[in-house]
Amino acid sequence: MGDIDLLYHRSFDLSGPLMAGDYWVDIGENIHLHLRDLRIEFTRGEFLEFLSHTAELKQLFEEWSSANPGWKEAQDPEAFNNKFVVWLGGYKPGSHKLKKAEAFYWPRRLSLERNRNGTYHFHYRNLRVELTKGDFQRLCKAFEGLEAFERRHAEQARSEFLRRHFAKEGAAPKFRGYLDDVQGLRVWGWVQAVDDPRIPWEVALVANGRVVARVLADHYRPDLEEKFGYGKSGFEALLSGVEQRALKELKAFVLPLNIELSRGSPPASAERARPYLILQDPASLPIDPLFFNRFVKGKRLSRVECLEVPLEGLKVHLYTPQGSRIAPIRESPAYRYLCGDQDSYHSYRQYENPLNQHSAEEHLELVRSLTENGYDTTCLLVMFDNDNIIRDGQHRAAILLHQGKLKKIPVLNICFCDKDGQEMVRE
Repeated sequence: MGDIDLLYHRSFDLSGPLMAGDYWVDIGENIHLHLRDLRIEFTRGEFLEFLSHTAELKQLFEEWSSANPGWKEAQDPEAFNNKFVVWLGGYKPGSHKLKKAEAFYWPRRLSLERNRNGTYHFHYRNLRVELTKGDFQRLCKAFEGLEAFERRHAEQARSEFLRRHFAKEGAAPKFRGYLDDVQGLRVWGWVQAVDDPRIPWEVALVANGRVVARVLADHYRPDLEEKFGYGKSGFEALLSGVEQRALKELKAFVLPLNIELSRGSPPASAERARPYLILQDPASLPIDPLFFNRFVKGKRLSRVECLEVPLEGLKVHLYTPQGSRIAPIRESPAYRYLCGDQDSYHSYRQYENPLNQHSAEEHLELVRSLTENGYDTTCLLVMFDNDNIIRDGQHRAAILLHQGKLKKIPVLNICFCDKDGQEMVRE
């Protein structure tokens, strides 16, 4: 079951399984393992790896059973306590890694489907559950309003805790916690009430006297679990539309008491525990939405930061009949056009990325906009993995360099993860 601290929904009125007792493997467009109404999809390599682990576990279980003949299953299936779990043959979370961190098929899929044969499917990643219409409706109803339910539960827990504490102590409760760090646009920290660390507190993030985000401190952190016996007290936020110098002075306040958290440094265990980012909404970053959807959405990111970068130090991709090359901005056709070389700009467009072509008219309109309004910090130039190569905004960079008003500009640096989850290093 698990060590449950909040039960969202539970009922025992599902119909019987559609494929009661069935267990089989079929090979079609890929390999399917069926167990009753559950189906798991594998590649050939993943299936062979699964079978090798299954065979090893079977042998380990038989050896363990022989050595522990007195073991019995609990009469109460809810009787779970992680302290008394035996990890069979060393197979425990984090000890045995599959060759690929994610399944090959459908690693990010969530799908609800009605089928012609009258059944319904709930797909989660490479797993599929087969449902009757009635059970599908029960599943959908069970998921309704879960976020609102969790927020109401947190508000009630805070209110009840404060009522009890003030009635007993007559003063505000004591808190422990820190605004751990701010890296680029990413912020994280933690907070707990000393009297009861289980209460999830809301934190207001304030820059230049303005609340830029409100987050719930309910993220799990193993370092807090190890030190205080409860780990779901962390918070993280990805801020956009906030100037970098304002982020340096960012403050965090515990609501509703407006108690300020001190700045601190995250423990090494917390740094390791931070997962990679997967962003789905372009509104989460100061970035062009089309560029985001094409190149960033759904990718694994290690970090996103806003850096002040010298304009002269930025470089561009140039396309030629012999292939692409990296060059300074001053060699770009967009910059040369502004210096009077219009022919080079027109002839270059046949080599330009077809997804990102700019006519001369569009280039001149961009010149007018930047002259009148300046550099828009809600839609920054973009580079990847600290490589100083402009991935989006080459024309804007050429115009700003030609105008000569800015020596440095804010640039959004997006760092990706490799297949092993480590930050990529570009040559």
